[in-house]
Amino acid sequence: MEDLRKRPVHIITDKRGMDSAYKALQDQDRLAVDTEANSFFAYMEKICVVQVSTPAKDWIFDMIALDTLEPIDELLTSKKILKILHGADYDIVSLKRDFDIGISPVFDTVIACRLLGIENFGLSDLAMKFAGVELSKEMQRIDWSKRPFTTGQVEYLRNDSRLLFKISEELETMLGNAGLLEEADIEFRRLEAREWSKKEFDPDGWACIRGAIELAHDKKSILRELHILRNDLARQFDFPPRKLLPDRLLLKLAEKKPTSGRALAAVKGIPGFLRKKSSKEFIGAIRRGLLNDDLEKVRHVKQRASWGNVRLENDARARASRLKDWRKQACSKTGRTTIAILPNPVLVELAKNPPSTMNELSGFPGLGKSRFKTFGKEILEVLLERPRKKK
Repeated sequence: MEDLRKRPVHIITDKRGMDSAYKALQDQDRLAVDTEANSFFAYMEKICVVQVSTPAKDWIFDMIALDTLEPIDELLTSKKILKILHGADYDIVSLKRDFDIGISPVFDTVIACRLLGIENFGLSDLAMKFAGVELSKEMQRIDWSKRPFTTGQVEYLRNDSRLLFKISEELETMLGNAGLLEEADIEFRRLEAREWSKKEFDPDGWACIRGAIELAHDKKSILRELHILRNDLARQFDFPPRKLLPDRLLLKLAEKKPTSGRALAAVKGIPGFLRKKSSKEFIGAIRRGLLNDDLEKVRHVKQRASWGNVRLENDARARASRLKDWRKQACSKTGRTTIAILPNPVLVELAKNPPSTMNELSGFPGLGKSRFKTFGKEILEVLLERPRKKK
């Protein structure tokens, strides 16, 4: 195991440090990158730390002290430098949200594992498997907006990026041996294209809470009002909504329907400061739910469609189901994973906009030459198959 005491680390807090880091990093052909945010401690999360490593050194950029990643952003977007990340979807979207940086090109160790069928692909699992390093999990849910860094935090930050070189080298070799390099490249490019979109609060998001749909109509109405209140309080106190008031607590309140201070006090689980400051708001929300005239609207709110947030018409949904059944059989026959055979985004687009010829299928976005050659004929047959009439 490498001795971190002999490995240089630079903690960057000002423009002078940024310029120095840029000079040291600009000639690299690969960089390992990671970010840390305060998502468990704020209503609106933000990136607090960016880590960048080379095979020999580490840089930790303190984004509480810094308000920009310039000029490092040039390296993160440079087509000449491959960026290695673990679970890159979160980092890519966060960097676009906070700094308008579209990181590219990337190699994502999680996608590589999913293509290869490696089931345990947490960073600690991969660090042990490929680098023989045991990582501490103690720092995974700390508040990265707090300063100064402890010695343990600095070690954690360095390990999150520096070990990605060894891990990615092993995974890249395995992808080549499995004949999955093209599939990996397609998925990496898809990942790079992900965009951040501000999620507006959905007052009917209560329907996604497990157990909500089974509630009686009056309790659904109460749950909706509590769901709205939770969001308002979370914004007010700058706290993640579900950490402030877990779903199970909202369900309990909807079931018990406390409409007095004494009844509310009997419900365990409400944080003390909320009991003290917001009891009237809780009681008001419950009473509004009980008096809601628009129960008809609440009654007909349903859980989200099974294909993520994508709404499919009946014909498209039928094609998607047939493709999914075919993919399951193909996985059994070939030993390959679902993402290697036909990723969900491509499956959904094929179901929505089905090609009618092999020529049309050959150029279908996200499919690739290898998948087309191996599975193209079968995919087209499934798409053109006429659904069986119900007797």
